[in-house]
Amino acid sequence: MPLFLASTLFCAPAIAAADPVAAPPAPPTAASAPAPARAEASVGGGTATLGAEAVEVEPLAPCTSDGASTAGGPPTATTGGTAADSGPVGFGPGKTTCTPDRGTGVAKAFAEGRDFRIDALRAHGGPTITVRRFSAGCTTMGRSVSSAATLAGVSGLSTPWFFPVNHTITVPGATAADPPLAAVTVNAVSAPDREDRSVTVSALKIRFFPEGGPESGTLLVGTVTCTPAAQG
Repeated sequence: MPLFLASTLFCAPAIAAADPVAAPPAPPTAASAPAPARAEASVGGGTATLGAEAVEVEPLAPCTSDGASTAGGPPTATTGGTAADSGPVGFGPGKTTCTPDRGTGVAKAFAEGRDFRIDALRAHGGPTITVRRFSAGCTTMGRSVSSAATLAGVSGLSTPWFFPVNHTITVPGATAADPPLAAVTVNAVSAPDREDRSVTVSALKIRFFPEGGPESGTLLVGTVTCTPAAQG
């Protein structure tokens, strides 16, 4: 059973040498038009230092609704994943969709994938974490963003059936004296950005040794970002 995660511009008048005639107002330019709503997604990614190995997972199957984001990518994308049987981190197949609705001004992003696996914590007495299926989605709504995330087939973590926003599970060290191995946040939702009110949602966010330790870094599983349209 899936787990459900709930300006005004003032210009001085022109002065003509003779027979002054009021000039017609200049038409609005593309540069002055408010930015439309935007959506981005990836199946996953992140960087981490795991023992002697530096792991970098570039955004998998990135998409964007306007093609102008730093992630780039088409409106839809797919990935075959990364090799799950070699290395400490693996993603199975997944896909993303980023959809602009020019009529309503709404933008939507959706990411889904399967067979995520991370073995890196085993070297410290921790579990292998696997997720059979995951998804994350967001939609712009005026000046706000709605979102949802799901997980299914989770092992290696003690998880409830329903996850509130930013539900964090601590993976303890091998002994009581050891620092936590990881902080795993399910349905991770960022606060709206102060500038553009964008919100980023991840089905799973894994921070290694959040209180310090031999390893560090963050991995994101199923990530979407929605940015509401700018107000003119």
